[in-house]
Amino acid sequence: MTENQLQEIQRLRRLEVSPKMIARQLGLRPAEVSEAIRKQAIQVVEERRERGELDPVHECLVDEMTARYLLDGKPMGDSRDGLGSVIISRVERGKLSLCTFLVDYWCLGIKDADGPRRVDMPEYEFRRDAMYSRYEGRYRHITVEQAQAIVYGAKEYAATLGLEPHADAARALEGLGRRPEALFSLEFGRAGKPMFINGPHDNVRAIRAKLDKNLGAGNYESILISDTFDPTMFLEN
Repeated sequence: MTENQLQEIQRLRRLEVSPKMIARQLGLRPAEVSEAIRKQAIQVVEERRERGELDPVHECLVDEMTARYLLDGKPMGDSRDGLGSVIISRVERGKLSLCTFLVDYWCLGIKDADGPRRVDMPEYEFRRDAMYSRYEGRYRHITVEQAQAIVYGAKEYAATLGLEPHADAARALEGLGRRPEALFSLEFGRAGKPMFINGPHDNVRAIRAKLDKNLGAGNYESILISDTFDPTMFLEN
């Protein structure tokens, strides 16, 4: 296929001419045109990513509790943990590209991450509602910059404690966008002090060893929770 034919395919696609009609006009097989369109689309996406450009945002959300604490500076009240859920979805070729983050803004940073995952609207709504069910379905629409401040800020706070983010965080952060030079100033930790509350998949011994090494025993708080009875349950440091 010649360069002139490729350029003509691009021009006709911008005019929303179907691949079958393009093939007829240029004397090509429909399969050849479809393959050329596919490669051109991939090239456009790669070029945009190299420039740091991302697809348009559909929704950017955080649970209301986290929004009140981190963004509004309100007290936590009777909250039992510092876990927040952030979702960013982008419009991608007729579907949505979804990235999710479970953030421990009291201590551990990015505890879980997923995406980018291509989903249709019903699946997106199902995943969104399931994620925020632990917050009684209460979430807030926020800006990408606010989401970046929460997620990157929690990640960097945890790094100061010697803690690494979830293994899938790097890929999911691609969907959130590059870290801006300056993040909104947010206060992490509980009342400015690290508070470690373990989850069912946390290696408590390893995490506490890192906290002891980087902060010193007694310079952070912790509540240890077990799914089964344990005499050390709810031990506070």
